[in-house]
Amino acid sequence: MSLSVAKKALRRQLLDRRACLSPAEMACMGRAAQALVIGLELFRSAQTLALYAATRGETDTADIHRAALAAHKSVCYPRVEQERLRFYRVKSRAELVIGRFGILEPGPESHEIAPEDLDLILLPGVAFDQRGFRLGYGRGFYDRFLAESNFSGVKIGMGYTFQMLDCLPVEGHDQPMDLVVTNQTVYSPSAS
Repeated sequence: MSLSVAKKALRRQLLDRRACLSPAEMACMGRAAQALVIGLELFRSAQTLALYAATRGETDTADIHRAALAAHKSVCYPRVEQERLRFYRVKSRAELVIGRFGILEPGPESHEIAPEDLDLILLPGVAFDQRGFRLGYGRGFYDRFLAESNFSGVKIGMGYTFQMLDCLPVEGHDQPMDLVVTNQTVYSPSAS
């Protein structure tokens, strides 16, 4: 079985499992994961954070957004432009508009932030492994951003405990996380 076929099968299995979660389960687990992120020294020391607007049952980031603003941090969200991610500062989640893939993203009036100015980026995922690799939706936006930009901050994958696997099929373009945070723990992987 090719790596892309293996990834597709695993993606479907985990998305199906995530779809079975009730809204109350997602909210409870999401709050727990966000509390772990907010408690990290990496979060406290970061000045400019890149978050994502959760969709399709992803771990939410609204509490992190509120905590960042309360601590006078800059908060950015991605927007897909010409098959690349660009990050824009927003002061309120109310500034987010429905984008090309039905995901909330910064509107056209938002101010772009250079990748090298981001201290920390949170990434959603379908699955993560003990080495820090993530399985996304297969379009490669985050992997391209991490590989091709001047981003040198901390990469934190966000998910639920059942999304944490021993080992994912990995291709050459896949970018590992520095940390993976679930509703139960913070994993500090060693990619190999």
